[in-house]
Amino acid sequence: EMEEGKAEGRKGKNNIVAEMGSAFIAYLDSLKKEYRAMRALHKALDRRICFCDELRMASTRYMLGSIENLGEHFGNPYVVLPFQIEPRIVEFSSQKYEHKALLGKCVGRLLYLQNLAKEQTDECVARNLDPCPVCAKQLGQQWGMLPCGHSLCVDCIVDMVRIQHKSFHHRHALEVGGVPMPCPMCRLVVHSTDISYVKPQQLEDTGEEGSGSGG
Repeated sequence: EMEEGKAEGRKGKNNIVAEMGSAFIAYLDSLKKEYRAMRALHKALDRRICFCDELRMASTRYMLGSIENLGEHFGNPYVVLPFQIEPRIVEFSSQKYEHKALLGKCVGRLLYLQNLAKEQTDECVARNLDPCPVCAKQLGQQWGMLPCGHSLCVDCIVDMVRIQHKSFHHRHALEVGGVPMPCPMCRLVVHSTDISYVKPQQLEDTGEEGSGSGG
């Protein structure tokens, strides 16, 4: 009877430990969901703040200062002194062409995703039959699109990031912008955090939706 009692006690303790473990796993799953939601909210707020800042800068008029009032204008980024006019023109002209090229890439990226969405159907799992330019395999049901608009399979992107990560030792740059690596098609240097991963729409009975998100 004593042995049976001890066995029952151990069984009860095991059941309690199992219940606690299940509760802890459920708690971790809830934290993961909350983290994903907070991360998405943080990204949305960050984009909104950047857009508001850009609009504020675009709507702010520059003023022409004078040498006589140099002390009053010191530190004001919206006051341009006479000797700063030519350098500012050169700077803004350079930024104009740079951002125009960036806008063209983003527009091309948007058109690519819009055309991809039109080609998808609800009856079957969409697949991209285009070959990966690195391994020549079909891109399949999920692939990555670089900021330059070229698409690679996920396996090749993972291999490229791993190789570049081993040869890149600047910790701060890795934390801020991810691993820099050249596009194998156009050689444009992109960062791993700027890669968009495309997953076409799935079958209706799976309850999943297609998504394109950043790395």
